[in-house]
Amino acid sequence: MIIDVFLGLLVGISAFTDLRYGKVYNWITFPGMVLGIGFNSISYGLPGLRNSLIGLLTGGLFLILGFAWGGIGGGDIKLLAAIGSLKGYSFVLWGGMYGIILCGLMALITMVRQKVLIQSIKRIFHTLFSLLIPKLKVVPLEKKDSVPLPFGFFIAVGMILHWVELTFKIKWV
Repeated sequence: MIIDVFLGLLVGISAFTDLRYGKVYNWITFPGMVLGIGFNSISYGLPGLRNSLIGLLTGGLFLILGFAWGGIGGGDIKLLAAIGSLKGYSFVLWGGMYGIILCGLMALITMVRQKVLIQSIKRIFHTLFSLLIPKLKVVPLEKKDSVPLPFGFFIAVGMILHWVELTFKIKWV
């Protein structure tokens, strides 16, 4: 119960700051990591510490490629790590998947509204083919083609959906 209150505060504040300022701040994610590790260690001993650390690593590594490619900010990665330390690896994976799906749907809607969907699909396939064919040059993404979305907000919504799913035994998929 207490851990769910921490989770709610973590994702609520992170969603707000990501929508308002475009950032998920360290002053919320780092204490979330420490609280998760500390609470789980005190409540469940060594198994709790182990589960919390595995959750932290899972959350931190979950979207590391997106971060490396520049599509996801470091705050989003740290938010996932904090959630993993609080609730464990399974929770952060499922909630993260829901967040990705929601953000992807919003990205598609935004691209359709801005009339850049076909151009974006062509650029994605060109980039994928450039990985397979070394002589094909990658076309860099221009700022005007970019559609920034508050991914931290979608992570928060995905985590809330997964929490509701577990708490009320609802099956979304």
